[in-house]
Amino acid sequence: MPLSTEIDVVVEVTAADVLDGVSEIHGSLGIDEESLVFVFYKKKLLGGVTDDETVRLPLKDIQEVKLKKGPVNTRLMVYPKRLSMIEEIPGAHSEQLKFQIKKEDKKYAEPFLGALRSAMFDAGEEGLDSVPFKLEDTNMGFTENSGLLYMDEEFLVFDIQSGLKGVTRAERQQVKVAPKAISGIRLKQGNTKDVLYIKPKKTKLLQVIPGDHKHEVKLKIKKKHRVAAERLVQRVLNWSIH
Repeated sequence: MPLSTEIDVVVEVTAADVLDGVSEIHGSLGIDEESLVFVFYKKKLLGGVTDDETVRLPLKDIQEVKLKKGPVNTRLMVYPKRLSMIEEIPGAHSEQLKFQIKKEDKKYAEPFLGALRSAMFDAGEEGLDSVPFKLEDTNMGFTENSGLLYMDEEFLVFDIQSGLKGVTRAERQQVKVAPKAISGIRLKQGNTKDVLYIKPKKTKLLQVIPGDHKHEVKLKIKKKHRVAAERLVQRVLNWSIH
C-alpha cells in the first residue's frame, strides 16, 4: 500500500550502538492506513551503511503524537500504549519514541503530524489508554526507572523499563496486580508534576517495583498526563468495588 506522506528523520544512537560499530541511524517515516512505517539504515563507524530495514508500528498501538520544538532540533514524539513498541525501534528511547526531523524537512513537520493524527483518528484510535510514569532512580542514581501504567483485562499492569540513560537499551519487566489487591489509590496534583500513590494490601508489590517503597508505590506523572491518570484511577476504583 503506498505511503501518503514521508519525512526524513534521525534517531539518536546509544553508547551500546557505538560499541557495536554504529555511528548514526537515518531513515524516513511514512503513513499508510494501518501503520506508522519506519524505514532506516545504520551508518558504520568504519564507513559504509547497513541494508534498509522496515518496521511497521500499528496506529492502534499509538496513544499520542506531538512535536517537540527546540532552538536547534525538532522532534516527533510518539507515545505508545505498550512499551513493547519501543523494542521494535533502534536507538536511544525512553517511554516514548523520539525521531529528530532533518533540518531540510522541518517545514514538513506540522503537515506530517496532522496527517499522522488524521490516520490515527481514521483507524479508531481513542487515546488515554496508558499513563507514562517515573520511579525514583536506583543503584546510587545510575539507573533510571520509568514505564507505563494501564489496565489489561482484569489486571493493573506496571510496564517498567530500567537502564543507564543513553548507555544501554532499558531492561523491561511487567508487574501485574489485581485491582482488588489494592487497598488505596490516589492522585496528588502538583504545579508541574502529579504523584500517583498506590497502596497494596500485601507487601509483595512494594518489593518487586524498583525503588525503596515503605507502604505504597509512588509514581511521578507529568501534568500533561493528568486526565489519563484520573481516568485510570477511576477505572481501578470501579473495578475494585465490583
